[in-house]
Amino acid sequence: MAVTPEQIEKAVGLAKAYGASRVILFGSAAEDPERAREFHDQTMPHESHKVAHFCSMCGPHFCSMKITQDVRDYARSHHIDNVEIAIDEGMKEKSREFLDKGGEIYEEI
Repeated sequence: MAVTPEQIEKAVGLAKAYGASRVILFGSAAEDPERAREFHDQTMPHESHKVAHFCSMCGPHFCSMKITQDVRDYARSHHIDNVEIAIDEGMKEKSREFLDKGGEIYEEI
């Protein structure tokens, strides 16, 4: 079965919307936009969640798309061209922060 240009265009649009974490756009581009919004609203019902930069699968702290963007932003802000070096430098920085705060995994709230 051949893939049509329209199917490719739709798939690219979905990937871009998902990658940018634009939930409203992602839902609109879905095969069944109404059902996609219903699923999303079951787990993230607040109006502010509809424009959040994360989806309902992982949330804001474990979103691979957000983490990827954070790495890109870190590399850009530190003038690092190589992503692997940016990751290594970022991890070293986070390790220092962790140790400076006492090296405790669990913090009292």
